[in-house]
Amino acid sequence: MGRGSIGIVPKYHDGQYVSSEYTILTAHSKEEALFYANIIHPKDILGDLLSSATGMNRGRIKWKTSAVEIPVYDKKRLNLSAAVRALTEFWEHYSKYQARKGKAIDTVVTDLKLEGEKARKRWLAYKPPE
Repeated sequence: MGRGSIGIVPKYHDGQYVSSEYTILTAHSKEEALFYANIIHPKDILGDLLSSATGMNRGRIKWKTSAVEIPVYDKKRLNLSAAVRALTEFWEHYSKYQARKGKAIDTVVTDLKLEGEKARKRWLAYKPPE
């Protein structure tokens, strides 16, 4: 059973086709995007969103619903700029971590000759059936 998913359409794809299988929210800032990505999780809002889309792991169902009511982001009342900065820094650090981890793994694989023909033949001999 699916619970739906959140997809982000970057600015360079703005105006492109997005399937009607999804309920679409448009954010005009990173803060607003963060707000919407987190506000749709309460059961009332999530239930409305899931019932307003024809797909979402339900086959092709036509629901009779009115517009989904979702709170509007008010930057004067809820400033998320610090949270966006923290999230941006997190992704920058995570990217650096992934790159360094990749280099370390490549070094170990090379040093131990884990990707050679011998290793491939051993893997083929013992891999589980597909």
